[in-house]
Amino acid sequence: MTQPGMAASMGTRDRITIDAIPSAARAAITAKIGEIRHIEPVGTGLNSKLAAVLHADDSAVFVKGMPSNHPGVRSQHREAAIAPHAASIAPRLRWHLDVAG
Repeated sequence: MTQPGMAASMGTRDRITIDAIPSAARAAITAKIGEIRHIEPVGTGLNSKLAAVLHADDSAVFVKGMPSNHPGVRSQHREAAIAPHAASIAPRLRWHLDVAG
């Protein structure tokens, strides 16, 4: 059974939904892409509590994240640091936010 604010587990880990993140974090994302029109949860992967494709009027972006006190946050910081060096083999990192914990 899925708890409020949690997405169904795909056998990897329980995900939080975009609605469960702090309002300041959602506002920071909205400032980057515009009003979120549709949320497409992503159930695969092992490293993020939040993983979704967010659709705005003119774009769709993949976002992932976790609380800043989560032990796995270091791996996301490493990913952000190496992203410019992986441009030929990985999608471009558009931005990295650390908002509202």
